[in-house]
Amino acid sequence: MTIQINMRFYCHDLKGFLKAIGTYFNHPGDHISSLGVLFDQLEKENRSVLLILHNFDELWSEKTLKDGYNAGFIDDLNRLREREITLLCVTEQRDTPLQAGGSKLDATPLPLPEVTKPQLLAELQRRPLPVATSELPALAEWLLKQKAPYSQLDAFDAEWYSLRMWQE
Repeated sequence: MTIQINMRFYCHDLKGFLKAIGTYFNHPGDHISSLGVLFDQLEKENRSVLLILHNFDELWSEKTLKDGYNAGFIDDLNRLREREITLLCVTEQRDTPLQAGGSKLDATPLPLPEVTKPQLLAELQRRPLPVATSELPALAEWLLKQKAPYSQLDAFDAEWYSLRMWQE
């Protein structure tokens, strides 16, 4: 089972984060108090899991974890390696502080190469954007000039694309 969560939507909402994970395997998340408790349930069901936390850096404000997240959360992530659960934290910040309250995430950084124009074009074609196919190369060029090209795709609504705001 692959569980993908965009931490941008849950950076101030630990309960919402837990509930979102619970929806992947039909577990009501209302009474879940921690990530560890939630994965105890998954372990009872004998499921192997890949947990992908996109925008992991959104959990920190400076060097402090945001609302509801604490050292216990980091400890729960570290304990995933004792289970049939693989953790992948995705961040665009190379200097993400992977610690809080004396607990440090036991992770190995793996820098990825910069996204390429063909990769961006493939992603643009995959998404239902209100942009003519003939304009996708220009949009890809604009995205490549941005600090975090792939994330920019999620930063704008359909109107922004239909107004061709990248051309201004």
